[in-house]
Amino acid sequence: MSLFGIDLDGPVGELETDNNVAVPESTIQLTEYQLNEISQLVPDPLVDDGNYKIWHYLTVCNYLREHYSP
Repeated sequence: MSLFGIDLDGPVGELETDNNVAVPESTIQLTEYQLNEISQLVPDPLVDDGNYKIWHYLTVCNYLREHYSP
């Protein structure tokens, strides 16, 4: 196995523990109908879409943009 670019005897970086992420609560309230539409667009979000689930994310983003653009 090639370890190209990895120095096993090199320095080890410090472990950062002060890296908390605060995600604000969404103001979007989806109706049951909208949740069903999203579920039809992405039936099982845990299934790999072949692109590290990026397509799932973009599909939902596009749906929200179309329905909630100012």
